[in-house]
Amino acid sequence: MPPTIAQIPHKRGDTFSYGATDVALPAGETWTARAQVRDPLAPDSAAALTELAVTLTPPVAPSTAWDLWLFASAADTANWPVNGNYANPKILVCDIQFSLSGNPAVVMSSATFQILVYRDVTR
Repeated sequence: MPPTIAQIPHKRGDTFSYGATDVALPAGETWTARAQVRDPLAPDSAAALTELAVTLTPPVAPSTAWDLWLFASAADTANWPVNGNYANPKILVCDIQFSLSGNPAVVMSSATFQILVYRDVTR
């Protein structure tokens, strides 16, 4: 059985704002993160639809969990593709790439998740 892929429903043209707590990264380091939204049916050479703003907040002792916030403005999501009707969303994909500079540099990515983009009924 394939793994379950997390899904986040979203209305095109609305602000995309999603937070997560309990992100497991080693404490005491300076991590950076970035995330891009892409159309999985587009060629690999296609540009990302949106580069999300990512805020990564380090833990405060005694906690070891990081907080994460993903954000795109309404203007950023206004051109995300949708399907031809209101019932079936367009599926976009995203993951979060965490980086730690150093020698050697460390780069690791989250599991891919889906953003289900629906048409906005009220415009």
